[in-house]
Amino acid sequence: MPRFAVVLTGGTLRPLQHSLVAPLAANTLSQLHLDLAIIGCNGIAADGAVTNLNLPEAEVKAAFLAASSRAVLVAETAKYGQRHLGRIGELADFADVVTAGAPSPELRSTVERFGATYHHAGRGR
Repeated sequence: MPRFAVVLTGGTLRPLQHSLVAPLAANTLSQLHLDLAIIGCNGIAADGAVTNLNLPEAEVKAAFLAASSRAVLVAETAKYGQRHLGRIGELADFADVVTAGAPSPELRSTVERFGATYHHAGRGR
């Protein structure tokens, strides 16, 4: 039976998002190694930038990305073409990108251009 360690990062609770953010969360993550990080975002730009609306949340997501050996980006296809204030990283930082929503050939092409593997989950409508 696999064993998992549950670690809470500390920081400020964002009640609506159920997330813990800066300042303590990013500091805690800098002391850890993660085998896998699954990270969401609010925007994926055509130039490969992966961004978030909320700056403290983007900082924590960037810390998760930096602490991981492998990262998977999850996003709705509608996030493609959007860019927001908080930088998480680049598409090249992610091994895989998993999307939901209507399949997007443009997003797939961009993801693959940056070296990640594109996966579309679910049915396009």
